[in-house]
Amino acid sequence: MNDVLQHLFVFVIFAALKILPVDSEEGSSSPSSFSFTSTGCSHPLGLTSGAIQDWQIAASSVIPRSVDSHCAVKNARLHSGRNRAWCPMSGSKTRMAPCRLGMGYAIFMVSYSLDAYTWDFARDMCGEKKVFKGNSDSHTLKNSYLEHPVEARFVRIHIVDWHRHPSLRLEIIGCQKCNEIISTLPFTEITASSFKPWKRRKSCIPELGDLNTKKGWCPRKQNEKQWLQFDLGPPKLITGLVTKGLGDRKRYVISYRFSYSNDSFVWYFYQDVKSDKPKTFGGNMDKNTERRHYLNTPVVARYVRFHPVEWHKKIGMRAGVIGCPHTGECGPGFMQVNSGSPCIPNKAYQRKTWSNIEKYSNDNYKYGHSSLAVDGLGQDEITAYADYVFKLDSLSVYISHKKDLDYYELGPASSKCGTISREKNAIFSPKLHFDCSEPAKGRYLYVKASGKPDRWRKLFTVILCEIMVY
Repeated sequence: MNDVLQHLFVFVIFAALKILPVDSEEGSSSPSSFSFTSTGCSHPLGLTSGAIQDWQIAASSVIPRSVDSHCAVKNARLHSGRNRAWCPMSGSKTRMAPCRLGMGYAIFMVSYSLDAYTWDFARDMCGEKKVFKGNSDSHTLKNSYLEHPVEARFVRIHIVDWHRHPSLRLEIIGCQKCNEIISTLPFTEITASSFKPWKRRKSCIPELGDLNTKKGWCPRKQNEKQWLQFDLGPPKLITGLVTKGLGDRKRYVISYRFSYSNDSFVWYFYQDVKSDKPKTFGGNMDKNTERRHYLNTPVVARYVRFHPVEWHKKIGMRAGVIGCPHTGECGPGFMQVNSGSPCIPNKAYQRKTWSNIEKYSNDNYKYGHSSLAVDGLGQDEITAYADYVFKLDSLSVYISHKKDLDYYELGPASSKCGTISREKNAIFSPKLHFDCSEPAKGRYLYVKASGKPDRWRKLFTVILCEIMVY
């Protein structure tokens, strides 16, 4: 077979990917009942910031500069600018044994090495080479997790399928020495008081307020009631702030105030130690120069807001938060996809659960749901024991806007996220990760269990300790 597999490789240690296609000062004190450190395995490794230099990036091929000057290998960085990306010479699409993941989506694989001679591929729960689904349009950020973190010096991104022509921009997420910025996408949710809707080449959406973008956030209105907010996830120790102007226009914030919260309802403005007024921080004097402020007394918070006070022409800014994540478990309401990923919100936390038909549940069906206490602890002191996967053949996950769907209604009235079966004993893993093949919207999540009956009985058992959704 003479198929050509295009690939890009860089030097790193990583645990996740995020991919985009073409197209010193004092303050108030705060309780510090958390333990913080600079360790972790969820930081951008330098493609966006430039810490990974051009000479560290190579590719199997690239369109010549004489044909298209925007397709250089160095343009494989996440925010390389308008119409810039790595574009290889187009080869034939590689035929994949597992399956095609859907029309209109880019498909790629990841391999890694410690010495550039011996390579292995990132693998799925069945031990097969994991096929990642990339982007479906020209502007949406796509974040792809590995099933397990890997240690590597060299990383290759193998393009398998594409739309029109293979092209790519990306960042690699993983471990490195202390990364001061703790507000990077996609692990931080960025919102704003107002913003102009997305338009090609003229976007001002809140996500572009991230420090590493080439554009920035700009609100609809020009007044002191506007703000840019960062949801950092589990509360973090905040030691400083950093700002830039609007990257594609001569707009910047000259001064701003900073507020913080742990519940998004009660907010505190940062103040000097001997002052009862909010602290005003000096901002920028041009659109590209980065300006940092370090807090003499750090604060612990989950939410951070930047409030522009004075600006040049119109409000426009990029911003970041400096600090350290807390150690230990994620805490209530948060989860980790793998042991090296950051804590992210668990959308299923404290949500109601139910079973479709009571007779399909075990004898411990009470209060509208199946219940089983572990070690006698829980809502009911039930110590019944059962084989949690007895004759279980597969588990499938569906997303729907409709409630109380029956077993046979799941297909037409919902979107299927994925299935894990007995193939290569994947169903027996202590933790099952259903990676949806395409984005799905819905209010209700269904877990459908299918048994493997034999000639003596059709009954099977499935016991789920916890369901987490991200």
